[in-house]
Amino acid sequence: MISRLLAGPSTVALGQAEVRENAAPQQLLTGAVLTAGPAGWLVLGAAVAGLSVVQRRGCVRRLDTVLPVAAPAGGRRTAPQI
Repeated sequence: MISRLLAGPSTVALGQAEVRENAAPQQLLTGAVLTAGPAGWLVLGAAVAGLSVVQRRGCVRRLDTVLPVAAPAGGRRTAPQI
């Protein structure tokens, strides 16, 4: 803490600017959802669900290339026995 104060005000101000810069997207998203009302929540939920499906498919494809394991009759994948 003392070293930051001794470094000068520009270092401290830069740290605060970074915090504000990182918070801006969350504030914009919150403002857009609240402005849109209930429909905004539905759109946000659909977007999160869609991105989750895309991410899961990508992860499953990658795991299939790294760990090729045959799926049992029930359709569930199991880890290889070591």
